[in-house]
Formats: sequence, structure tokens, C-alpha cells
Amino acid sequence: MKNLFLIIALALGLSACATIPQPKNAGDSLLVGSIVLEFPDGFLGQPARTIASNLLLHFRDVSRNTRFVRPAVDGYFYFLGNGSDDYRLESYEYSYRDDYGEYYLNDSIGQSFSAVPGKLVDVGRIIARYEKPRLSNRVTFAQVIAIEEEGMFEALNPESFPFAHRTEPAYWRYDRTIDRRWDDAAVIAYLQRREPRSPWLQAELTH
Repeated sequence: MKNLFLIIALALGLSACATIPQPKNAGDSLLVGSIVLEFPDGFLGQPARTIASNLLLHFRDVSRNTRFVRPAVDGYFYFLGNGSDDYRLESYEYSYRDDYGEYYLNDSIGQSFSAVPGKLVDVGRIIARYEKPRLSNRVTFAQVIAIEEEGMFEALNPESFPFAHRTEPAYWRYDRTIDRRWDDAAVIAYLQRREPRSPWLQAELTH
């Protein structure tokens, strides 16, 4: 799991610094969407939480049967399409660590959308709502590995405090609902914040 923390941190860091890609070929399209995870009844034993960043998204280009990964930064994700392919958001990952434990989830979702030649494509705002949390006696998509009290020292300097250790993971289950809606004005406002001179702001927006 430590490697996952590094992968997500690296992906988010690169994305935060990256500019919105410009079209490379005639007919290219830019696909933009947002995703948020809501935990109104608590997140893996912690208080209620809404997650809109630090998500690693797994996509499949259905037309070419290839897969790629994109991070969600400030809730949004985007990628350049060739204008004709169909895509599917297959799953997402989230990891978080504090002085008391490591929290991780990896859930499938299966949301589909298509590129449109020369257009800015709003693929929607995807809201995954997790309710009725309960502990499970088998492996699920969500887990927490608790760190004993000394874990706060390990987080500062693990070599100096070898007595700190992790306990066995606890697994959680939720009831999940998926809502997908469209807000064109929010997509335009996001692009204006990220790349005020992006040529995509002049392109026709579609769903």
C-alpha cells in the first residue's frame, strides 16, 4: 500500500502542474468530467467525509481495448480523445494516511461516454454516495489498517521507532448509489481557472 501512496501522490503532482492539452489532430476532442465520493454516515470508522481529490481513476478505451489512468484534481478529470472512440470509467482508488492508520478503497463503477469530433465533451458530474457502513468479515473494496499508538512516532521517523506496528486490516461494506448529472457552466468555469487561454473554451460543448 505504501507504493500506492507514492503513485497517487506522483500522479496528482504531475496533473496539478500540467496544462489542459491542446488538439493534436483535426477532429480531436477534450473530455472533461468530475467525480465526488460522499460518506454521510462516516468514512471507514471516521467522521462523515466528502472526497473530491486524490482519486486515481481507471479508464478503458472501449474502441481500442486499451486502458489508462488519470487523477482527479479538485474533483475534475480530463483527457484528450481522438473524436471517435468510446470510453468507460471502470474503477477508482483512494488512499489516505494519518497518525492512526492507513485507509484505502478501490471500487468499480462502470460509467460510459463517447468523444465527439472537434467538441468539448462534458461527461458529467459523477456522485457516488456511500451509506450504512458496517464491518465485514471478508475482503471488500474498502479497508483500514490501524497503527497502534506509537504510530504517530513512526510517521515522523520510522527508523527511530521500530516498536510501532500495524494491526490486521478491518474491512467495511456500504450501500452505494450513483448519480450522474451535467453542469456545463461548471465545466467552463473549471477550464477558465485551469487554462484561461485554452482553445477548448472556443469549442462547442456537448454531452
